[in-house]
Amino acid sequence: MYHSIAAMSWDNPTDTLPPLHRLDARLAKRFAVGGTRAEAALVVQAANGSHPAYQTGLNFVFERRAFGTLRLEF
Repeated sequence: MYHSIAAMSWDNPTDTLPPLHRLDARLAKRFAVGGTRAEAALVVQAANGSHPAYQTGLNFVFERRAFGTLRLEF
């Protein structure tokens, strides 16, 4: 998924967020373990780098992160 958001500002025009371009990716593989269906997946959020998530002066940053999941269907 690719997110693109234009620059934003609140009541204080000196506190403006720059334009945001964020790439999230998910890679998954389905397989079977005996008679049980399963899926393993790797997700990377903000794959193209960290970005400010709220007012820049407040130091809220959405950082690149990755996690894996394993799903079993009984």
